[in-house]
Amino acid sequence: VTKQANYRPFLISLLPRLKVLDFKKVKPIEREAAEAKFGAATQPAKQQHKAANTFVPGAPVADGAGAGAGASKA
Repeated sequence: VTKQANYRPFLISLLPRLKVLDFKKVKPIEREAAEAKFGAATQPAKQQHKAANTFVPGAPVADGAGAGAGASKA
């Protein structure tokens, strides 16, 4: 892979938080050149995806699905 043309600038432009690649620090001038050639990376992954619904202990159940599978009140 390291023999491929432009692999280093491509990875630098793709990974904005990359600090070291192939045991060499990524310098600001190198990052600027990579972003000029390949474009800056898009928004971080955290901002691209909608937040998932998560379980919050003690929170009320809005849709009534919290009764459990097959549970019935008789």
